[in-house]
Amino acid sequence: MIQRRIRVAGIIVIILFAVFVFRLAQLQIIHGEQYTRMAESNRTENRPIPAPRGKIYMQQEGEPVIAVSNRLAYTASVIPANIPRGETELISERLARLLGMEAGEISSRIHAGQRALPVRIMRNLTPLQLLKLEENMDQLPGVLIERIPIRDNIYGSTAAHLLGYVGEISQSELTRLYSQGYRSGDLIGKSGLERHYESFLGGVDGVRQIEVDSHRMEITTISKQDPQPGADIYLNIDLDLQLEAERILKEHIRRLQEKAEEDEELMGGPTGGAFLAMEPDSGKILAMASYPTFDLNLFAGGIDRDELQKLQNNFHRPFLDRTLQIAPAPGSTFKVITGMAVLKDLGLNPGDQSVHCGGEFSLGPQTWKCWLEGGHGRLSFYEALAHSCNVAFYRWGHELHHQGNNTIQEVAREFGFGVLSGIDLPGERAGVVPDRDWKSANLKGPWVPGDSVNLAIGQGDLQSTPLQLVNMINTLANGGYLMQPYLVDRVIGEEGEVLWEGQPQVIRKPDVSSTILNQMRQSLQEVTESGTGTRGFGDFVPEVAGKTGTAQTVPGQPNHGWYAGYVPADEPEISFVVFLEHGNDSGFAVDVGREFLEYYFPQAEEVSEE
Repeated sequence: MIQRRIRVAGIIVIILFAVFVFRLAQLQIIHGEQYTRMAESNRTENRPIPAPRGKIYMQQEGEPVIAVSNRLAYTASVIPANIPRGETELISERLARLLGMEAGEISSRIHAGQRALPVRIMRNLTPLQLLKLEENMDQLPGVLIERIPIRDNIYGSTAAHLLGYVGEISQSELTRLYSQGYRSGDLIGKSGLERHYESFLGGVDGVRQIEVDSHRMEITTISKQDPQPGADIYLNIDLDLQLEAERILKEHIRRLQEKAEEDEELMGGPTGGAFLAMEPDSGKILAMASYPTFDLNLFAGGIDRDELQKLQNNFHRPFLDRTLQIAPAPGSTFKVITGMAVLKDLGLNPGDQSVHCGGEFSLGPQTWKCWLEGGHGRLSFYEALAHSCNVAFYRWGHELHHQGNNTIQEVAREFGFGVLSGIDLPGERAGVVPDRDWKSANLKGPWVPGDSVNLAIGQGDLQSTPLQLVNMINTLANGGYLMQPYLVDRVIGEEGEVLWEGQPQVIRKPDVSSTILNQMRQSLQEVTESGTGTRGFGDFVPEVAGKTGTAQTVPGQPNHGWYAGYVPADEPEISFVVFLEHGNDSGFAVDVGREFLEYYFPQAEEVSEE
């Protein structure tokens, strides 16, 4: 009996041993290669190395200076695959307490990320946040601290609207750009040049293969493929001009706001403003300021939600780029366009006193008044433009309407109104040049004489951006060439190669004779010598040519203030436009322009003092 039990036990042992040998052979021989690969993958991981974005340079005394660079910042990240099963919510709650975030937001990011790749939870950790994380890493499986490049805007809020900011890629952007190598959590240009030149500025991430222990903690680096930095872009913007334009614009607006607290007629003062300066012969943008503005460095590591909401709810709309994203009526600055249409179609001799202003113009039951009570009397074309006489332009607008032509609209479009300029920035508005077809389609009504009368002085449904207005005045400054405005001079790759280069481009030569262009240039000099521009530029050397404009807004709101001009009047070096949103009077815009030109032409101030 005992021997029988021993034999049975021996047989069982032999069977078990045979099964063990067979299974061992199966693992090592049949599936050996497969399990070797699995074992290797379990002890190695590939982790991306974020590529630094390209730098952005401005000009200063003819030399490039860095305006936007990168700096390394500590970042809290999570690798979803390294979180123990079922503990995602727990880890999210722990991280939320340490970082001051919402647990739900962290959890959503983790679930949306790729399991084997780091999901960035918070960039640009403060020293205190970093210390808290390091002290609690044993309770945060799957969490790692990385040093990755983030944007460093050297001058904070300077040129914020045109430079733009970066942010984490959205789901819609990821769907569109996934094939180009973008992944969840990547930073991407969201506005301004950062967005427009994303294909150049965004580099190519590298990768690091590392060895990890059983807890998937890093042991050592096995291999590394370095990232390819983004290309650098060099702007036409002159840093000193940009800083000065922003300072002057800000100080004048704030001064007017303070004055409005004591003067009810100013109705609160301006809510914002814009300034642009352009090189006449090339179309290069030299300065481009919008106020109010914001600090770009708030976005470097991901802006705080409360801070973002505060900016978004600000009554003065600091995110709005007033150089090209708003299109108010240009007011009397548009009389430059009407004037050329008048000279083109009505056959006036601009020196003859051919029009009379008695202070008002009537058409049926409706009456339009001149800004000068009692009127200007008899005027020549030159005098009418110099003194910005509304009645003269009402009469000419009505006469053009009576002839049945669209010359004002045609000239306006020839000079860039109603269409995108094509500047290398996103978000530009096209504005509106209203005519019969536009009114029929948009307002369901006929074009009547009153529409032409309003259009003639830059009111009614006419809409123009400050960028379009500077492009118009620039066309007169350079002798009749509508130039493509552009910000970027060149794009330079990692090895110093030129990847792209900006070139002056003529959009068109407006269909206006050289005689009319010269007559209009003379008219713009008359504005400064004897008209509405004498307040600011009558004694200025070199001579300024330009046009003031006060544009009416909705009832109960202050007017907009405009000034567009170029200097010197005979051989222009610079064209510029000033826009004061609800600035009440064009004279305040002239004051802004005067101070800027005193900086640009320092000898002018010396002559004035003498």
